Amino acid sequence: MNMNNFPLGVATHVADVPGYRGSASLYRLAPPLEGHEHVVVSAAVVLFVGPETVVVPADTSGCVLHATRLPGSTEGTLSHADALFMAGYRIQ
Repeated sequence: MNMNNFPLGVATHVADVPGYRGSASLYRLAPPLEGHEHVVVSAAVVLFVGPETVVVPADTSGCVLHATRLPGSTEGTLSHADALFMAGYRIQ
């Protein structure tokens, strides 16, 4: 259960995604998050912001569909697990 006492969905690590500052990975989500079955989660230290983890929609190959941040995106952490947990998922 997450902070809102809802059952957690499952985030399955599919692949690491190259080309990002910091770490980035593709995850498959069940159930989908706002209609997106796949997301890229990236974590990096950003100038003037500090640590930040961003969740964005992606296709099955890890290409980002658009840069709109999804729930779970947060400043202050570099943890994929924390960001996905805040979105309502646990990594399996």
